[in-house]
Amino acid sequence: KEGISERAFLHKAENDPNIDLAFDKYQKEVVEEKGEGVVTTWIGAWMIDVDVRVFLNCPLDVRVERAAQREHLTLQQAREYVLEKDDNNVRRYKRLYNLDLRDVRSYEHFDMFLNSSLLSIEELTELVVNYVKR
Repeated sequence: KEGISERAFLHKAENDPNIDLAFDKYQKEVVEEKGEGVVTTWIGAWMIDVDVRVFLNCPLDVRVERAAQREHLTLQQAREYVLEKDDNNVRRYKRLYNLDLRDVRSYEHFDMFLNSSLLSIEELTELVVNYVKR
């Protein structure tokens, strides 16, 4: 929406807490308005009252490969980018919400943990949909 790269946006958000606050408020409003939905963000599961919380995890090396392809970076550049993004997000959410994403206890309220490097999008979707139906 702002016409800048994700990396530039991350730096902007790190210096302007109103970006995260406005985005999180918007997500809550959309879910409340619709009464249902899928929220796919770093902290959506903590910010929005939902029935099912699914944590998608992916090994760093796979995330680096995906970022390199998506952002047209070398593997080294992609590794630096992914690590920078992770650190940036962890710092911001700790500062804004006192949420420590590196503390495993903060993940206790999740219903499912899935490794997104092991299954296709379709297989992941099927697992989640079947869980929700049950």
